[in-house]
This record gives sequence, C-alpha cells and structure tokens, in this order.
Amino acid sequence: MPFPASTRVLPIDQNGFAIQALSYGRNKTLSYDGDTKRITIPTEEAGVEDVYRLAAPTACYIMFGDIQVTADATSVLFPGGVETVKIPQGATHLAVRQYTDPGTLSITEMV
Repeated sequence: MPFPASTRVLPIDQNGFAIQALSYGRNKTLSYDGDTKRITIPTEEAGVEDVYRLAAPTACYIMFGDIQVTADATSVLFPGGVETVKIPQGATHLAVRQYTDPGTLSITEMV
C-alpha cells in the first residue's frame, strides 16, 4: 500500500532537482512539566500532513493528535535538541510532557 503524498512541494533548481531545504514559517512555544500540555499546531490549514521543526532543551514525551491528545510514558520520546518531523495527516494538536526535567518546546512550520 503506497504512502499518501505529501502536500509540501519543494523548490526546484535549474536542473529540475528538488532543493532539500525549507524556510521557517509560523512558530509556537509550549512550556512543559510533569503534566500533559497541548498546543494547536501552527499552520495555515489544520489537519494537513506537513513538515515541522521541533526544538527542546530537555527530553520530553510528544504525541500528535486532536484537541484531546495526551502525552505520557508510552508516547514518543523526543530526546531534546532539534529534529525535523512530518506531522501525521489529520493531526491538529501536539501534546508534550517532561521526561525528567521541565523545558520549553518550540514547533515551527517549515515552508
């Protein structure tokens, strides 16, 4: 079964090859601690599969979903640092919870 096509179109160079670089778009930050915090994904069109940059100073659990999404020890462990991720189709919110230490997560739309 093929994967659904991404809605993001990369720019093309003079030889017709995709340029593997995107620029920063909308950004939001969210402070996290031992309780689940959630934030709407900063986008022009909610629920669309797209590429985002996540940055956090400490490890935290993350989970993408709807307005009721939660993050706990069974969620994805984001190790801290910076990563580029593809948001799942239909996701409108990001939930985050600390692993051991509190911090602030930044989510930036890549356009």
